[in-house]
Amino acid sequence: MGMLTLKLKNLGPISRAEMCIKPLTILIGPNSAGKSYVTQLLYSFLTSVTELSPYYSSVSDLSTKKYSYVVDNLMSEEIREKLYNGTIIELKNEKVVSIINNLLQNSKLELEEGIARIFGTKTLRSLVKENSKTADFDFILGKLGILSFKLNNKLSLHRSLELLNKNKILLIPSEKYSNIKVKWTTNSCEIYINYEAFSSKRSLRRIEYELISSIMSSVMDFQKIFYLPPGRSAIINSLDAAASNLIVSGSLTGQFLSQFIAVDSSEKSEMWASVSAFEKNMFKGFVTIEQAPVIPKVVYHFGKMELPIRRASSSISELTPLFLYAKHSLKKGDLIIIEEPEAHLHPENQANIAKFIALLLKNGINIIITTHSDYFLTRLNNLISKKEIDANSISAYLFKLDNSSNGYKTTPIYKNGKISSVNFLQIDYVLYKEKLMSQHK
Repeated sequence: MGMLTLKLKNLGPISRAEMCIKPLTILIGPNSAGKSYVTQLLYSFLTSVTELSPYYSSVSDLSTKKYSYVVDNLMSEEIREKLYNGTIIELKNEKVVSIINNLLQNSKLELEEGIARIFGTKTLRSLVKENSKTADFDFILGKLGILSFKLNNKLSLHRSLELLNKNKILLIPSEKYSNIKVKWTTNSCEIYINYEAFSSKRSLRRIEYELISSIMSSVMDFQKIFYLPPGRSAIINSLDAAASNLIVSGSLTGQFLSQFIAVDSSEKSEMWASVSAFEKNMFKGFVTIEQAPVIPKVVYHFGKMELPIRRASSSISELTPLFLYAKHSLKKGDLIIIEEPEAHLHPENQANIAKFIALLLKNGINIIITTHSDYFLTRLNNLISKKEIDANSISAYLFKLDNSSNGYKTTPIYKNGKISSVNFLQIDYVLYKEKLMSQHK
């Protein structure tokens, strides 16, 4: 995953937080400390901004003059003619960044609405920490620079993207790729583009959208985003026609359901065999999903028994989306955000699920996790020690109450190949003292 750093102030219970998102990012801390605020903010931003889908809300928009400045400033007739003749073109990075910033400004309302939907609020002001004027958050997008936002009653883009660190931006004609492929080198951003795609002005605008989107997603280096919210078992167990109302709402639960019911069991991921073996070993059975006219049929298979998912244990229904995504949907470069993967699991399986996370990492899946499980973290540390997880692919942060600001701040707790468990050890010590005192009474 490309380098992405998040800095934020005064969001929900958080007074200040800073974290670098790596292939495996772990968030630890007490209940109501703001971990979900961070994951939902990241999800809102990554789905709304880096995919750039809000800027072209429908294909018809591509034929209007609304985005004509993109055509005029980036893909002029002179540039298209040079590409047709096989000429490599160096674009001015100021122009490319200016276009991206224009698109970001025009999409502000869409992003604003996206944050409100994901957080389930009608008033953005409710997300701002008590007694604070605004919530501030910076997304540092590697070579692209920094995007800074302020949140109050509305969302404002406070600081636009900077220059691309003076990297050369090269437009290179190529028949190797169907449309556009963006590659970063030490000193340049190379954009390979197939001229044959320029069949019409409408196609040209689609290419321009893909070009800007490709530049931004190449920095993030992920493809699709999945979010597993807390309480997954309750959501899965209540699947019925009413779920369509949640999907239409665009809420976090609705987006989760939309992705879940779209799982295509005829598709097998590259890790299907290893995931299936892990699933059978962990649950002594396996889960299938079968498409239906309205709501898919989800079944847990145990020996010769076939149980509707609502009759399976909560541990199985809680992990059903994760296993189904891994078997049928997840691809290298995807990002999955998992809140409390240990929920409803016996301590043995809390530790075992860490092995499953290692399996996903080996297959190129990016993961952000919130957790309260010491068993899970201990097993992760063991896997790091055994070099089954790349020690350089991890970041971990503890949310800790700061009395001076009456809010939570983050502290990095991953160092020298180990995730610190001091937070859990302190609780163990308190319980040990209680035990000693009770024995001496």
